[in-house]
Amino acid sequence: MKFLLTFVLGILFSLNTYSQDFFKKYEGQVVYVDFWATWCSPCRGAMQQIKPLKEELKAQPVVFVYVANETSPLDIWKNLTKDIKGEHFRLNIDEWNKLTNLYKVNGIPHFLLIDKKGTVRYSEAGIRDNAWIKTEIEKLLNE
Repeated sequence: MKFLLTFVLGILFSLNTYSQDFFKKYEGQVVYVDFWATWCSPCRGAMQQIKPLKEELKAQPVVFVYVANETSPLDIWKNLTKDIKGEHFRLNIDEWNKLTNLYKVNGIPHFLLIDKKGTVRYSEAGIRDNAWIKTEIEKLLNE
């Protein structure tokens, strides 16, 4: 069932990849977008680090979105994402390039924080600690 949901969401994502309208479906929620790859150790470490924060914020209107590409082998990607709460997308290289160009992502790990109106408020390479992420998400929730 989860694979089917991921597949359907992936199709919807693909259709909207080239436009900021994709994030319109999350209007009214704060969105944490994580650009990552299965072979990226810092990326995987960041995903483990944020687990407790996601649990703390589970009652809040916050969505965690994870975006990888075909350099992450499909079987490994499926295995890793099954235990990571959030929405997952594995894009082809063209989709990845268009999306990362749109949001000026030039390396991984990279994250975006998008406010409830769909505006990217933070776009940053690297990893931040949970306290900083929580503070910034709470600011966006309170706007």
